[in-house]
Amino acid sequence: MFYLEIGAEEAHRHAYAQALRLGKDDITLPESAMKINLLILLTCLVSTLLHCNANDDYENGIQPKLPVPFPTAYTQYQILPTSISPDKKYALIYPKRALLYELKDYGLYLVALNPFQVLAEVPMGYSNLAENAKDDYQVNWAANSSAVIMIEDVKWGPDKVILITINDGLPGKPTDLAAEAIKQINPFFKKANPRHFNDTFDYIFDDDFGESWDINDHSQVLINCAVTNDPNISIGKDTWTARFQAVWDISKGKFIRKKFKQKWGIISENGI
Repeated sequence: MFYLEIGAEEAHRHAYAQALRLGKDDITLPESAMKINLLILLTCLVSTLLHCNANDDYENGIQPKLPVPFPTAYTQYQILPTSISPDKKYALIYPKRALLYELKDYGLYLVALNPFQVLAEVPMGYSNLAENAKDDYQVNWAANSSAVIMIEDVKWGPDKVILITINDGLPGKPTDLAAEAIKQINPFFKKANPRHFNDTFDYIFDDDFGESWDINDHSQVLINCAVTNDPNISIGKDTWTARFQAVWDISKGKFIRKKFKQKWGIISENGI
């Protein structure tokens, strides 16, 4: 199942998120819809828990052990917690938390660990991954270590969701799945013509509604995300919220299934 269930005893905001489900305002794209699957529900829940642990570890200065010392140019870097691949060959590196605000020039890199080799720079946007900036991150690997997804969160939800494949030790071109999702959502936003979030963004991703960007065993990314123009739930009937569910085929580099639902106004705890 794509939805991350949230307990009814949680705050009104989470009750609103829980209520975002199928309704008469749904719009479904031409491709076949996703089948409801309990495994995806569990995966989404586990991903959320790992997400919290990863950011907590980085904030607390925890540095995973290096298999070999980093070269001099990267001694101010560390392995990001939870970013080591299942086969232990690859990881993401980023400045040590204690040095993050001291460095003027730095990046986020996908590397081979032993021997050490920088494979690719991971594109970054507004997020610096630090909790004190209300940012964080999540890393999802394919079980066979053939691809990695780096979710770079800002205050409300993902800013960038970068997918990079690895084939015989060589990286593929980074793909921003968040940007690809936005391309699919934009036509519906324009047709609905709701109020914009602000002068810069029409709407934003909001992970309080539950989200997942997970790689399955068929080289596909299962995407479940929500967007809104009103994360504070402050504009009442003008609140526009939508859910985008899709399957991204990694080898084809495109969506092979997608589904879109939208709803206006604040939704009651009892649902639609």
